[in-house]
Amino acid sequence: MKPGSIIGIIISSFLILAGIITCSVGVVMSKSEDRALFTQKTKDGTYYNASVPDTTAKIQLSVRDAEITVRGGAEKSQIEFINFNPNFYSVSSTPSVTSFEEIPDLRSAVKIWENGVVFKGLRYALDIRNFEYGQLDKSIIVSLSDDSALKIVDITAENGKIKVEDLSFSGDILLKTEIGNIDISGVSTDSTISISGDLLTSTVSASEAKTLKFYGHESNLTVKDSSFTDAQIDTVSGRIDYYTEEDLSHAQINISSSTGGMLINSKPITGVFTAEPEEFDKTLKIKTDSAGVNLEYPHEEKTDTE
Repeated sequence: MKPGSIIGIIISSFLILAGIITCSVGVVMSKSEDRALFTQKTKDGTYYNASVPDTTAKIQLSVRDAEITVRGGAEKSQIEFINFNPNFYSVSSTPSVTSFEEIPDLRSAVKIWENGVVFKGLRYALDIRNFEYGQLDKSIIVSLSDDSALKIVDITAENGKIKVEDLSFSGDILLKTEIGNIDISGVSTDSTISISGDLLTSTVSASEAKTLKFYGHESNLTVKDSSFTDAQIDTVSGRIDYYTEEDLSHAQINISSSTGGMLINSKPITGVFTAEPEEFDKTLKIKTDSAGVNLEYPHEEKTDTE
């Protein structure tokens, strides 16, 4: 082996040893001074909090698997991350965008670090809790104040349970999970609620928006006590239940199912159901290949003399 290589190995080994010693000393000092050297740990698990500036227009979250809750009515806007391995995620914040991305493995992490994301430090790489993270249930809690300037909440999960509740604002809510659940309740927005997934079960209740968009592959959707100016629902298979107390006499309705069963106000319909008044202020479109569809809304029964 060349002398230069030997010297390089010696120097590298010395730096690694010095780093380990420094981290060990840091652990001892942090305990003596009652400081948190690592991500905080609470009764619910490991914990990291990110504040959301008042100027933030977009929150973007991308995770592998987690339970995510978005709720309004908070005194200040913030995002709490529980049980995420600090080595495998990145958080960034600009005056207009707050984003979180979970990184699947070390190789991906190295690529992100190479692109300019700051390495969190050797102390995290040597944290003995790294072996525990894979066994913990991960969750994210997004708390938004009523005067938030947000225009977009964009959440994507590979396998997730997403819940949005008691939220009123004027922006878009974009939710996607390949496998999992998406539940929306008590939400009001002047814009769009978009829900999509592959194997998805979703409910929308006591909510209102200008537009509801739903796309699923093998998916179930239940809508109740909600109001939308334009509802567009599309799924290949599964089940769609749409219950409303709204008067749809001035709504344009188009429901089609190639092979699935359809019930319109408890009456079986085959193929296509349409209602096209000359003047309308709402639209409801449901399209499916084989999903069952059940639509119920207030209507007047016609007599034989009419």
